Amino acid sequence: MNQRAREHRAPDHNGRHRHHPPVPGVLGGLPAAAILTLVDMAEARRTFRDVRVAHVGTVSPDGGPHVVPLWFVWLDDAIYLTCRLNSRVQRNLARERRVAITLDRGQAWTEQAGCVIRGEAETLSQEDAGVKQALSAWFEKYRTELSGFGFAAYARQVVEPVVLRVRPDRLATWVHAYQPRG
Repeated sequence: MNQRAREHRAPDHNGRHRHHPPVPGVLGGLPAAAILTLVDMAEARRTFRDVRVAHVGTVSPDGGPHVVPLWFVWLDDAIYLTCRLNSRVQRNLARERRVAITLDRGQAWTEQAGCVIRGEAETLSQEDAGVKQALSAWFEKYRTELSGFGFAAYARQVVEPVVLRVRPDRLATWVHAYQPRG
């Protein structure tokens, strides 16, 4: 059995990419042992955008990690997450904007693949560009969870949702798979 990992950095603000050596991975719905591909942000987005929950790590006041599952949509420009107003996540991000987000899929070892995205989160107002598109995609993605009793339960627990935008600046992916030698 084999674990392969790769890291990719997004272009800087001037559009320049840093050097990234090719590392094998399996994304795009193909079996792990079948191919070796170069992974970029667009490929990772296509592979993981339908994952139901992102695990989001922020920095606690004592400097330790705080990790919670949040709903998200991964659009072309950024990952949009939702949390509760005045939640630990929002309070942590008010002090320190750095986040790490993990997305994973697969149950058996030979099916598992995932990614870790790092970047800085920004809290958006309802007037910010991209919020309407992000919320529309978010409601479409979570429609079944929000139907019937689900919406009432969500609305009771999340009185005032907050939209966060993370523009990834680092991406690391992994795939666990058996790959025959040779």
